[in-house]
Amino acid sequence: MDLQNESALNVLTALIWGEARGETAIGKLAVGCVVRNRTIDKRWPDTYQEVILQPYQFSSFNSDDPNYKTTLDALRPSCNGNWGDIAWRECRWAAQSIIGHHCQDFTHGANHYYATNIKTPYWVAGVRPSFMWGPHFFYSL
Repeated sequence: MDLQNESALNVLTALIWGEARGETAIGKLAVGCVVRNRTIDKRWPDTYQEVILQPYQFSSFNSDDPNYKTTLDALRPSCNGNWGDIAWRECRWAAQSIIGHHCQDFTHGANHYYATNIKTPYWVAGVRPSFMWGPHFFYSL
């Protein structure tokens, strides 16, 4: 599967699904804000696909992550009957809101996040989160 040729909407939906499908709407939008913030930051590529698909940037797109297959399955609206899954539809709505700029950035410019159920990453040493929601801490680095 050539993921670079997938639409930005499909790839962002799959990312939000893989990273935040169990979160509230705010949590889903916050993950999307991180990606959008990276597309406007000159340190990252300009497109959603390029930002998301960079190696080891988002765990659900890492082939060794337990969510990897589920994330790939979420790429296409028709796959596995996703339209019948309310969590997938919420992820799609969040992706549409982010790409369409229908949601302002409420993460205060966050371009990184991590789930609190994993070991604290080295890159948060001495840095305060710019936003916290559910099991995610968001950082503007």
